[in-house]
Amino acid sequence: MGLQTIALKSFWFLLFYSLCKILEILFSNMNFIFNNFYRERRFLIDLQARGNRAVNLMKKTSGYFYYLVFVFCFCFSQLLVAGNHSKLNKSVLRSKIQEYQSSDSWAYRAIFSELSQFSPSELSAESMQNLFYNELSDPNHLIYIAFVRNNIPQIIAPEGRNLTEREVIILSAMQSLCRAVKVPDVTFLFSSHDSYDSNEFPVLTFSKKKFSKNLLMPDFEAMEGYGNIRSHVQESVRLYPWNAKTDKLFWRGATTGGVYTTGNYALFPRSLAVTYSLNRPDLIDARFTNVVQDTPGVSELLCQKNMMGDFVSIGKSLKYKYLVDIDGNANTYSRCFWILLSNSVLFKVDSEYVQWYYSLLQESHNYVGLRSDLSDLELKLNWMRQNDGLAEQIAANGTHIAEHHLSHEAVFAYFYTFLKALADQQ
Repeated sequence: MGLQTIALKSFWFLLFYSLCKILEILFSNMNFIFNNFYRERRFLIDLQARGNRAVNLMKKTSGYFYYLVFVFCFCFSQLLVAGNHSKLNKSVLRSKIQEYQSSDSWAYRAIFSELSQFSPSELSAESMQNLFYNELSDPNHLIYIAFVRNNIPQIIAPEGRNLTEREVIILSAMQSLCRAVKVPDVTFLFSSHDSYDSNEFPVLTFSKKKFSKNLLMPDFEAMEGYGNIRSHVQESVRLYPWNAKTDKLFWRGATTGGVYTTGNYALFPRSLAVTYSLNRPDLIDARFTNVVQDTPGVSELLCQKNMMGDFVSIGKSLKYKYLVDIDGNANTYSRCFWILLSNSVLFKVDSEYVQWYYSLLQESHNYVGLRSDLSDLELKLNWMRQNDGLAEQIAANGTHIAEHHLSHEAVFAYFYTFLKALADQQ
């Protein structure tokens, strides 16, 4: 991007920021307006919140001149950061859509396999609307109805709820898709739960149990292009080539997967990995870094048992050859993605949950599976250690999945292909 282009974008950015500030003052009692803002406007609101303290300090100490200088510099720096956010390449997107609409593509097979679980009448727009306003009208279901009409998307929340961050991300993704390609008129229901399972209703969900009839869609992290994770991992891959990586399994994470108590804390899959690490530090380095979903006394007990560890960034995790993915409340969303991208081997602990691209995962080809009780961990790890060339190839195969089928355009191409297939049923 040339300096002139950056300067021009900075001018429009500051102008847009000023207009948003004026609108915020005028409509301070109308918060619902911001629910349907585009991603750029949500970014500005977030920008305001993050810079608020610093702005107040500048106003008090240096006057309005320095305040304006600060605003310009801060907005300029954030503009450069925003420029790194994933943007759809229309030609790549259209090429990927064409690939996925071929009857022999994995995406086509996955989508039509899921849709075939329901009759055309169950998938009709009228049926979707009837479900939303009747059987699924309880706001606790977190079921939303989405439309595309004349290439204009809309999401309606159940009565008593507003759009939260997840739904706004999906709406923003739909807007981006409609700007890039012509999306047919379609109506669908989706859940913003971590996972949603029902054998009755055709509801799209980010994650589901293996034998659930729900329909899988890309999760909200994937719809955002995985934020800065992709570029961060790609930079770290260059720092840690295969031969420089540590020959050990590695995991860091939070206490999710249920409510941890002092009586059951050791039974969760993530706790099993940490306990295994305490007993066999030569094989795996695993620790909790954050305690959530717990009852009184759990945090202190985990510290006492030496199950807590320091936070380790995604980038520094890449110095290990083998990275473990252990599901929590549902699938781990971005974690599985960045492990695939990391040029390390994905060791995935068996789970009942799946996501939209899991048909691409093949045992011993692009990942290594582990039993939920980790009883085969030593055997599988030693197998990898004794076959380093094979392990390196499995890591490379995983990276291929991430680069070719979890790219920003590939995620949107899958979403479009699903919406097109559903629209054809309506």
